[in-house]
Amino acid sequence: MRNDGFPHLVFNYITNPGILLLIPILFLLFVVLAGASALVYTFFQNLSQLDLSTMQTLRQTLLDGQLTLVVVSFSFIFLMIFVGFFFLSFQSKRYFDEIYTIVMRMNARIKKIESESRFDD
Repeated sequence: MRNDGFPHLVFNYITNPGILLLIPILFLLFVVLAGASALVYTFFQNLSQLDLSTMQTLRQTLLDGQLTLVVVSFSFIFLMIFVGFFFLSFQSKRYFDEIYTIVMRMNARIKKIESESRFDD
């Protein structure tokens, strides 16, 4: 009973490859957007409250949000990697479908040639 699920997962990945990668992509996108919006909010809050220039306010925001910036940066890098895998999986599926169609046509032609050669003998 435990081994029955694996072939279904493999078949699901072959027929719809992006569905397994969609969850981490959405999660990382949420982390990037939430972190970036928190940094922008902090920047404008510091700009309105502190009596500093724009560059000094940006510096203060980046110093205060170091951890957020690191998390957003690594999340963005991993997001780009997962998006690349997402598109590569769809391209791989398209190639698989194309090769499958070509092989089926070749098989039909070979069977047709074999059936014709039996009648000639």
